[in-house]
Amino acid sequence: MVPIVDLSSTKPRDMWKHIAQRQPVVIQGVDGAWGKFTDDWLLEEAGDATVVVERRSHGHGAYGQGLKAPMQLKQLIKELQQGNTGLYMSTQEVGVGRDGHPLLYGAPLVQLEGQFPLLQPLMGHMVPQSVNMWMGCAPEGSSTGLHHDFHDNLYILLRGCKRFRLYPPSAAPDMYVHGKLQRIYPNGRIVYEGQGDVQPDGSDKHDVQLWQARRSADEAAAAASTDPSLAQQADDALEGQLELMLQGGGDGFDVDAIGLADDYVDSDEDAFADDPGDDDEASDDQQQRAGKRKGPADTKQLRQQRKKKQKHGKAGPAAASTAGSVAGPTSVEPPPPSFSQVDLSLPEAVLRRQFPRFPGVAAAQEVLLQAGQMLYLPAGWFHEVTSFGGAGRDGGHLAINYWYHPPDNLDSSKAGFKSPYSSPYYPTIWAQRQPWLQQDTQRWWRLKQQQQQQQQQQQQQQQQQ
Repeated sequence: MVPIVDLSSTKPRDMWKHIAQRQPVVIQGVDGAWGKFTDDWLLEEAGDATVVVERRSHGHGAYGQGLKAPMQLKQLIKELQQGNTGLYMSTQEVGVGRDGHPLLYGAPLVQLEGQFPLLQPLMGHMVPQSVNMWMGCAPEGSSTGLHHDFHDNLYILLRGCKRFRLYPPSAAPDMYVHGKLQRIYPNGRIVYEGQGDVQPDGSDKHDVQLWQARRSADEAAAAASTDPSLAQQADDALEGQLELMLQGGGDGFDVDAIGLADDYVDSDEDAFADDPGDDDEASDDQQQRAGKRKGPADTKQLRQQRKKKQKHGKAGPAAASTAGSVAGPTSVEPPPPSFSQVDLSLPEAVLRRQFPRFPGVAAAQEVLLQAGQMLYLPAGWFHEVTSFGGAGRDGGHLAINYWYHPPDNLDSSKAGFKSPYSSPYYPTIWAQRQPWLQQDTQRWWRLKQQQQQQQQQQQQQQQQQ
């Protein structure tokens, strides 16, 4: 049974006890700022934004299958108001900040910047990984498919209702996921083969070592500037940093990535793009199709993956469906490793025959989330989300979610609340980037718009020829 708490009487310190226990919890109540998120307001503030929508191959299919296409938000809202049940806006492409790490949000939240809370006080000292908007229409219900995310999720439902079927991370060996399990950390963070040396908080071990070496080298250089006798120590620290860079095959900080690269490889997850796809409906793994977002040394690899997807990811006429008109070509992506092969819509007898280790639908913890409620879901919890919401103005289902790097210091006391991570890696990076985060987000968005305009001009020229 998932507990329910009231937002007005739950302090961040109280919420931390639930987080440290790694158990889901429903929160009754949402921030009043979300009340402005009507269709008319969204059209006025962000109607021209181009977003990527997921498409179902048929009216009763599931999302999270990799079918995506671009369209303007105003067109999406029009389609949803008219009852189109085949379109769903989930995680979006994000840029890279000057520190080489991904920015927090893409369209249409870029256009709404400053009009929604960047942080959720309830989550205390947790470090955010991304913020996303989810929007669709499903009078009879639409499913995301069974999957897990790589990040902790605070899911805020503004319209409609959603049914969550939940299974703990310990059930992963029986979930028939597409990836090959490597390990499950005590905090629920699941790692798959090929994702690298991922730590419990989702960071890459080599990235953290390189970051620590860079900090040590900077501190040693600063000390040597005032005390020449420390010059040798500064040289040694710099040499150690260079050795780590060479070990990882990286070239350090990639200046070309500042505010420019769109490293949306997945999402949840984490995208790393996870910890792209968490709905969560489509898991943060769609943001991190590669299983993890890396730091500055990996931005070139991410750009190469993106170019490869752009080159080979176009779908032909056979990919067309009844999802309604879309503004651009459809891309097809492979299922993330965190998605289960189990289809919960199948009869129980069929599930037992095809997936004998699967614990069954009845074993799930079920949550029926209503508008005006939030669900906290720790990393690694498997969930199938079925969304409900009819057509019409301000109809359908609409949600905002915040993904957080999963804590690995699970001390439920005040000490754990103040320091939810055993490493200073994410807290330090977050503290350093807050002063320039919005500036870099807007810069990336302007450059992206310029790129889109150039691509449109090229397409027009090709059509004229």
